[in-house]
Amino acid sequence: MAGKQAAILSKAQLMAPKFKQGDYANFKFLEGIALMNKVQDDLKNYRYQNALRTRQTMVENLKQTRLLLTDGLDVKTDTTTAMPKYIRDDIADAMNEKLPAQYKDALEQYYKKLNEQTK
Repeated sequence: MAGKQAAILSKAQLMAPKFKQGDYANFKFLEGIALMNKVQDDLKNYRYQNALRTRQTMVENLKQTRLLLTDGLDVKTDTTTAMPKYIRDDIADAMNEKLPAQYKDALEQYYKKLNEQTK
């Protein structure tokens, strides 16, 4: 089993440079390689329970990588319509209420930003 693990790890390390930097699929694949190294280390040191637990996470990462690459799954920003007026009014009204002193500046900036985004 350790021999198969080493062969798979070797192939994965050869594939890694072909991924686009900054891509989420690249991140999941590199995370999978790191987990493969951990499994290999666990197998060498007779920590079979650890290897089995880590293996599950590793396989899940590789499945997610395949999904991201083959199905062209993209994460996009929310393009729904603007907030209803009553929600915008609630946000604006919250600005007029007394804010906790230690959070006052941060909350004011937050509410202003929310108000600007909904217009």
